[in-house]
Amino acid sequence: AVMRQMERNSKTNLIFIDACRDNPLARNLARSMGRTRSTAIGRGLAPVRTGIGSMITFATEPGNVALDGKGVNSPFTSALIKHIETPGLDIAQLLRRVRRQVIAATSGRQVPWNHSSLTDGFVFLKGAGSGTGTGAGTSAATNMELALWNNIKGSKDAADYQDYLTRFPKGTFATLATRRMAGLGKLPGSSSAGGSSTMSFQDCKTCPKMTVIPAGSFIMGAPESDRSAPRREKPQHKVSIKKPFAVGTFEVTYDEWDACVADRGCAGYKPKDEGWGRGKRPVVRVSWEDAITYVSWIKHKTGKPYRLLSEAEWEYVARAGSKDYFSTGPQITTYDAVFDGRRSFNGGPKGHRAVQTEEAGKFKPNRFGVYDMHGNAAEWVSDCWHRSYEGAPNDGSSWDKPPKRSTCNAKIIRGGSWSNSARDLRASYRRQFSRRLRSREVGFRVARDLN
Repeated sequence: AVMRQMERNSKTNLIFIDACRDNPLARNLARSMGRTRSTAIGRGLAPVRTGIGSMITFATEPGNVALDGKGVNSPFTSALIKHIETPGLDIAQLLRRVRRQVIAATSGRQVPWNHSSLTDGFVFLKGAGSGTGTGAGTSAATNMELALWNNIKGSKDAADYQDYLTRFPKGTFATLATRRMAGLGKLPGSSSAGGSSTMSFQDCKTCPKMTVIPAGSFIMGAPESDRSAPRREKPQHKVSIKKPFAVGTFEVTYDEWDACVADRGCAGYKPKDEGWGRGKRPVVRVSWEDAITYVSWIKHKTGKPYRLLSEAEWEYVARAGSKDYFSTGPQITTYDAVFDGRRSFNGGPKGHRAVQTEEAGKFKPNRFGVYDMHGNAAEWVSDCWHRSYEGAPNDGSSWDKPPKRSTCNAKIIRGGSWSNSARDLRASYRRQFSRRLRSREVGFRVARDLN
C-alpha cells in the first residue's frame, strides 16, 4: 500500500528495509508449537514486487538474517549513512559500495539485496555547481562526471572504474579509467560477478563455462604459527603466476559429463548420482583418471588446451585475493557454501548439515567470479602427492615429479566437500587420494591455457 501511494506521486521511488528476511526465532517458535520449522508462522519478509520506477533495497538476501552489529547502527545502515553523503554517486554505484562494506564488516555473512525497475539514474547529492534539476544541461553533466571521477580516482577497486566507463564511455577520463582497470588486472567492459569485473566464455554449447583469472602472486599454504594446520600444508611459500588462464566457473556437472559420454568420450563411464539427481549438480564418483578422460575429450572436441588445475592455481583461485582461511574471510557459513556446519570453526557460527551436493552455483561466487571453490564436491588437481611443500615449484606449475622412491599413484584433492566441516574447507587444506579412487564426495573442474 505504501508503494502504491509513492508510485502515484513520484517517478522515482527508493525504499530501504533494514530487517531480517528470515525469522531467526522460527525454530524455537515451531518447537513450542509442536511443528516443524518449515511450518512455523512468520518466516520473514514476504516477496514484494516493485512498480515501474521503483527500487527496494533489503539489508540482506532472501532467507538470511540481518545482523545488528556492535555500534549504534547496524552494518547495513552504517554503510548507507557513510556513502549516501558522497557527492555525484549514482544509486547503483552507491549500493555496490554499501554491499561491499557490509560483506567486509560481516565476513560475508550478510549480503544486501535489491529489486529494481528504475528507469532513470538517481544521485542523492549533486557534484559542486551541478545544478538541481535534470535539465541543467551540458555543464551539469560535466560537473557530474568530474564529481564522480574525483570520488573514485584513488580507488583500488576495478568496479569503480567500470562504473565510470558505463556512465561516461567517452568521458574525459575514459582512457585513464581503462588503464587503471588494466593495472588492477581487470578487463573493462566485462561482466560483473562477486563484486569484481570478470570475463567468461564457452568454447561449445555443451562445454563448461570458463572464467578468465588474472596473473598475480600469492602466499600458498598455512603459516607456521597456525598450529591447527598439519605439516602437509607447510611451509608457506610465494607463488607467482605470470600469465592469465581460464578456469571452470563451476565444477564439471552431470550434464557436461553426460555430453562427453553421448559423444563417445569419457570411456563410456556413467557415474551414479547417489539418488540426488543429475543435471547441474557437480559430477561425483569420478576418479582422477576419469577426470583425465574428460579433459582428453574436450581438448579433442574444441582443439583448445584444456587440463586440470595445478594445486597452486587451485589455491590461487580459491583464495581470490584473500589471505584468510577462506575467500569469505576468517570464517565461512552455510550461507556461503555446501558443507556440514554443525561444528564451529575459528569462532564462526554453526549452521545446518548438508546431506548431499547441491546444484552448482547455489551460493555467491568469489571475487574472481568462480563458484563452489569451498565445499559441495572436493576437486582433483593435477599434481603428484608430496608430504609437504619442501621443493615445490613457485611459478604455479603442476608438481608432476613424484617423491623419491615413489610413483605418482597418489594425487591431491582440494576444497573439501558437502560432508566435511568448515576446517576442511580452508583454502590451504589438501589431502591425498589414490588416482583410481571414486568417491561420492569428489569431482573436478577444468582449466584452460589462453593464447
